[in-house]
Amino acid sequence: MRMQMRAEEAQTAFNAMARFECTPNIYAYNALLDPQIKAQKILDAFSTFNSLKDHGFTPDVFTYTSMITGLCNAGRVDQALELMEEMMNKGCLPNTWTFTAVIQGLLKAEKEKETLLTLDRMLDAGCTPDMITYNSLMQWFCLKGNVDKAMDLLEQMTMKGSMPDSCTYEIVVNGLFKEGKAEAAVVIIRKMVANGCHPHASTFNLLTQWLCKDVAPENAVSILDCIFSMAYRSYGYNHSVLTDGLLKAERADLLFMTERIASEGNLSRRNHLHTCN
Repeated sequence: MRMQMRAEEAQTAFNAMARFECTPNIYAYNALLDPQIKAQKILDAFSTFNSLKDHGFTPDVFTYTSMITGLCNAGRVDQALELMEEMMNKGCLPNTWTFTAVIQGLLKAEKEKETLLTLDRMLDAGCTPDMITYNSLMQWFCLKGNVDKAMDLLEQMTMKGSMPDSCTYEIVVNGLFKEGKAEAAVVIIRKMVANGCHPHASTFNLLTQWLCKDVAPENAVSILDCIFSMAYRSYGYNHSVLTDGLLKAERADLLFMTERIASEGNLSRRNHLHTCN
């Protein structure tokens, strides 16, 4: 509703320019186009897009990206691809936002082959994918059960100099847990913490849920140690959540281990603080 109002206000302001004998420029057209796209008024957006060209203006990267984003959000990804071709043929180079909008549109349409081709094209054009690009791709591959591809993208992301955030890591962690790869998930979580990313409560919950399943004691040690290593960095860990979960799952075999590792961790932490002081 608010976006609809903004689009109407932008149209009113744009129309008022003529009354004051002000000639709109490309920036005025873009200022009208943006709220139209966000309000999902595709027909109005096309009218604005065609009008600016009829008045002798050349669409810039913002104009094309707005239109492409709107088309992808409306599920008209084939039309968005055609518009990107037009954009490039006219010498207007797509940016990260342009490619990301197309990639998200292709993922929404479940066109995996075209998505990966667009990613390659993006890289060949010297355009660096950002966190949103990679997160969208990794989320999709994890949902499709292809966590290995998500792991490859995580590695590619770091090699390209784009630092993953907590959401990036947790997308992969979720995918690994769903495929029963708890040990690999623990490795990613440790890397996440080492890189200064704060795990969300959902990460603790995932680890706890996995422990409450039929996890072998030798694997449980690694998971418990990971939980407590995060807890001592003050990431909002609630010890009672873990113990309650283990009790409900009748994992008494792990309760003693939990208390032992917690005690050892507390002692180690106290010694560290004493040394620092």
